[in-house]
Amino acid sequence: MTSSMRKPVRIGVLGCASFAWRRMLPAMCDVAETEVVAVASRDPAKAERFAARFECEAVLGYQRLLERPDIDAVYVPLPPGMHAEWIGKALEADKHVLAEKPLTTTASDTARLVGLARRKNLLLRENYLFLHHGKARRGPRPAAIRGDR
Repeated sequence: MTSSMRKPVRIGVLGCASFAWRRMLPAMCDVAETEVVAVASRDPAKAERFAARFECEAVLGYQRLLERPDIDAVYVPLPPGMHAEWIGKALEADKHVLAEKPLTTTASDTARLVGLARRKNLLLRENYLFLHHGKARRGPRPAAIRGDR
């Protein structure tokens, strides 16, 4: 099967964060290998606004999104304090996960989720976008920026 014949990864979004609106969802929509299928929120108006802009379905409640069989992976832009719970539920629902940083707020939660992803043979990734930005590859920073005197 050639790459042009492969089905796109169907993405569900847990939360309506500004960064998702401004950066991540536009990027996902520009990639033929991904399809943003649904966005979930606790606020129906927010979900509807996101769904209208990104041409997907609005879902009320995160658990409802995780129960959908047409979602392969979830993107989690929720506040960090909610990550461990919802990443765990996504993995338990057999969904691959891309989460905003930090992945969790404790080392023990991170270890638990990494173990769960391994056992279920699912991808679990933390979005460290800025490490891959072109400016990060420019080389050493000038002494004044590093704090050298």
